[in-house]
Amino acid sequence: MPVAELKRRFGVQEDYDDWCPTDVRPHWYKTETSEREWTTPNKQVDHALVSLEPLGERFRRLAARWSAETSHLSSVTRATAHPAYKAIVKLGWEVVPLMLQDLRNNQGFWYPALNAITGIRPFDRKDAGNNRRMTDAWISWGRKKGLI
Repeated sequence: MPVAELKRRFGVQEDYDDWCPTDVRPHWYKTETSEREWTTPNKQVDHALVSLEPLGERFRRLAARWSAETSHLSSVTRATAHPAYKAIVKLGWEVVPLMLQDLRNNQGFWYPALNAITGIRPFDRKDAGNNRRMTDAWISWGRKKGLI
């Protein structure tokens, strides 16, 4: 959407040039001769956050990357700190059904992510560490909620 349209839509009356000197403008601001554009810096863009890729494909791509790059780790903390895992969590509630399906079909390790997104833990504390019971509890919860 052109900047002029955004300004009109949100009632912005002053121009960025009027109050922001050139030397302190953010990296994403540039001036074109005809129209201003909002751009990203010359860094690798996290496609999990800014992509037109369908959610299912994005989830599978990130999950495959996470699995490939962390399968050698024994630390749950290090595995769940991986950028792909964090990107999946940032996808939020929309990805919960996909996680539950992967948990059911492939025994994916989604317990911390499911907890981070939903804010719940549907299994008893004594079952923590028991993958079968934790999986059963999440699958049961997902069915009750109509997510799978």
